[in-house]
Amino acid sequence: MSKWTLSSYNRFLGESITRYGLTRKQAAQHYREMRPQLGRPVFRADLRHHPRLAKRGAERAFALRPPVPKRVKPPKLRPLRIPKKVLAEFEDDEEITFSEESP
Repeated sequence: MSKWTLSSYNRFLGESITRYGLTRKQAAQHYREMRPQLGRPVFRADLRHHPRLAKRGAERAFALRPPVPKRVKPPKLRPLRIPKKVLAEFEDDEEITFSEESP
């Protein structure tokens, strides 16, 4: 048997993606499903040598659904409170006019 390397893992994922139409995350789960059943690292050739085992692993990997993102609630904002002192200053100010007429 050949030595397992990271490229063996990537080749397995690529073959799993093309053969079963899985996403990369599902293909990684497919690898994790097959490894304990074979009791050794899984190679790309194991998809051919163990078709029933591979198909069951792919179906279990495909059955996993991605987690639903939690809705983030916006924080509740308190109403803007203007101190009475500040309001009193503006009420007494004679320079402020709200008319649209130009002088």
